[in-house]
Amino acid sequence: MKFLNGVLAGLAAAAIVVVLARAGAGFATDDDPPAQKAILANAFTFQGRLNIDGVPFDGDRDFVFRLLDAENGTVLATIEQQDVAVANGLFSATLAFGANAFPGDERWLSVEARAAGSSDPYVLVGQQVLSATPYALHAKNAWDLAGNAGTNPNANFLGTTDGAALHLGLKNFGGLRISQVTGIINMIGGGDNELDDPNAYAATIAGGNDNRVHSAGSTIGGGSNNNAGTLNLADTNDKAYATVAGGWFNDALGDNAFIGGGFMNDATGSDSVIGGGFQNEASGDYSVVVGGKGNKAMGEGSMAAGTAAYVFSKGSFVWGDLDSNIVASLTDNQFMVRARGGFVLTANRGSTLPVDPGFIYRDNTIVPWGRVTATGGYTANANGENFGVITV
Repeated sequence: MKFLNGVLAGLAAAAIVVVLARAGAGFATDDDPPAQKAILANAFTFQGRLNIDGVPFDGDRDFVFRLLDAENGTVLATIEQQDVAVANGLFSATLAFGANAFPGDERWLSVEARAAGSSDPYVLVGQQVLSATPYALHAKNAWDLAGNAGTNPNANFLGTTDGAALHLGLKNFGGLRISQVTGIINMIGGGDNELDDPNAYAATIAGGNDNRVHSAGSTIGGGSNNNAGTLNLADTNDKAYATVAGGWFNDALGDNAFIGGGFMNDATGSDSVIGGGFQNEASGDYSVVVGGKGNKAMGEGSMAAGTAAYVFSKGSFVWGDLDSNIVASLTDNQFMVRARGGFVLTANRGSTLPVDPGFIYRDNTIVPWGRVTATGGYTANANGENFGVITV
């Protein structure tokens, strides 16, 4: 029989067209086997009208439903259903084209029919673009704005499946950028913060503004105009795993260097540390500036604290009081302190003894500068310069 004027009436109207499957027809239940659950979870009910020579048809018909990527386009999936009941021209069919059938791109449905049980070729009844309803199948697997339950952290996530970066923003301003290099995540948050090394991985900027991370594993917690790591595009010798916790205009540029905060501090030595303060420098490897102002720990394993304490030598510690004049150590493994108010050392619990310039504390008493002899004795000498001790 010819299917003249065969139509899918009402497809452009919202009254029939495509609807989600009714309960039991397209939704999986706990009693369904796993394979059936997978099919039903992606099913929807198609409802259409079949007219023959302008008259609504009654009886059974075999149908073929084809999913297309465009009108008269490529066939993506095919479902054949036989002996479908048609009453007064109306019929319905539960269709499940698979979990990936509706990714968000345009989809068309082609419907073909023939007499039930016939071996005649199927005849095209019509094609119709699929509107938003089947895409509820796609959307129901998306993240629910009211929250989700029953997710599996090993299988479910919010993000991308390709190598493109994921951007999260607010009011058209970027707030968090998640990228990856060789499967290792970089996270850049805050305002106008950047990861300069395209090959860096495991880098983080938690917040702040105008901060720059230049190498792998480096981190900036916040603040402004801070730099962590050193970028060397000419080779792979980047200074990596540096950290600036916060502050302003701080540069942690050495391997594993750390700056806690403050303003205009530079940690350029490998494994160097600056706790905070203002205009401090830790350029020696394994050097430390505890804090303060204008201190420089330039020797390997050196330490500086206070004000204007310079350590040029290895393994030495210099502490300067609030005098802005430089106090410097030029000898390796030296301990130097400038304290214009003198020293006060605890002799016994609860008591103190002041140590005036030119004297030392020894055996709970104050004695002149002296030297411990090779045999363990003690030679006193008020002229401390003879023993490498400078009176201040």
